[in-house]
Amino acid sequence: MKNLFTSRNGKAGLLPTGILAATLLLTPSLSHQCQAGAFDSPVGTWDLISSGAGQNGLAVLTFSNDGTFSGYHFWSPNPPKKAVVDPRGGGGNIGRDPEETSSKTNNFVFGFDDITGRWNYDAKGKVIGFFTILLNVTSTGYGAGTIQTNIDSTAQGGGLTNITVNFQEGVGSLVTNLAWTGYTNSYTIFNTNIVILSAEKTNAVNFTGTVVPGKRVTFVASTAFGKTTYKGLPFLPLLDISGSWIGTKKLLGQTFYEFFDLVPTTEPNIYVSENEIGAGYGFSTVAVISRHKKIGFDVIESAGTNGIHRSTSGTLSVKRQVSAKTKGVTQPLTGVSFDAFLQQAP
Repeated sequence: MKNLFTSRNGKAGLLPTGILAATLLLTPSLSHQCQAGAFDSPVGTWDLISSGAGQNGLAVLTFSNDGTFSGYHFWSPNPPKKAVVDPRGGGGNIGRDPEETSSKTNNFVFGFDDITGRWNYDAKGKVIGFFTILLNVTSTGYGAGTIQTNIDSTAQGGGLTNITVNFQEGVGSLVTNLAWTGYTNSYTIFNTNIVILSAEKTNAVNFTGTVVPGKRVTFVASTAFGKTTYKGLPFLPLLDISGSWIGTKKLLGQTFYEFFDLVPTTEPNIYVSENEIGAGYGFSTVAVISRHKKIGFDVIESAGTNGIHRSTSGTLSVKRQVSAKTKGVTQPLTGVSFDAFLQQAP
């Protein structure tokens, strides 16, 4: 089972203000001021990339002297791999007794949101901290139900039989052994009663790391989805990528072209879209760029009243032409690639 955790706060008017100020408060608290003399301080604004737990991310965080930090975070999962199924199953029982198999759950979090958190030092002078995000959860699960299927083994000297399997909720597949004349074979029966679930989940992120003041930061975070590593450089405003873009989305073997304009927001390196048009659907986009030569696109596709969330990240090239090559996931849990380029002025 795969779960999709999404978060988005994506239009310019909803973006946090002042997150890129180098110092948020003029008067630091006493505890952080005293420790700053002995330990390397993260105070300042950092451009970070993250990897691990099956996903990539871009973030800009401003650490202040009062032990708080704020900024924004963009997440994009790696495209899910296709499942490989052993046609012989894994059962060792003899006869018709089915054996329940275990299913791995892959959790993804993606989207764009502003974050706030707290930081301090541990006893060894490493930076420690945490932040939390309340996520909207969309997941696919297996419902209870009855599956009937015919198994034909006449080509191997067996016969034809009809099997009825009563699946319990949450069970994705069962393995059963059938005894034919002269031999026994194992078969996997899959539960096709797929249901869509929704809920809310709090993603608590706790991290520890090291700082080389003015040069780089490295954080290792423990999350509900696994370990994530953050690497950061001092924040810099980057090349303006506003203008008319042409995008190519590839989904399930089909190609879609998208036309849109990117316009800057009040925060450097964040853009939102205007004049968006696709083949039978509209969309809105938040684009985030990083000095690590990375870009992320957080997109809500709208066909009628249904919104489909898409999040991709990848490389940003500015050598000959401003272009992006990205991949990620679109709802519901489908791998997608999205490449785009900025049209040059005539």
